Amino acid sequence: MEAGATDYLVKDETPPARLERTIRYAVQLNTERRLAETALRDSETKYRSVTESINDAIIAADSRGHIISWNNGANRIFG
Repeated sequence: MEAGATDYLVKDETPPARLERTIRYAVQLNTERRLAETALRDSETKYRSVTESINDAIIAADSRGHIISWNNGANRIFG
């Protein structure tokens, strides 16, 4: 479940209490994942709006030095 499984196979001999705990845990994991994704999208949107409102060039690179994003200021300066 922690790896992101969405379908579960339940054996007939699974005690109801354990099945209930498992389902609650799966729902909790799914909810936490969705909240984290929403928070990430929100922070990306805020980052994007801030960088696009700045006239100076802003260029982001990954750890290997590859450019991963830039703003309109960088586009104006470097084309």
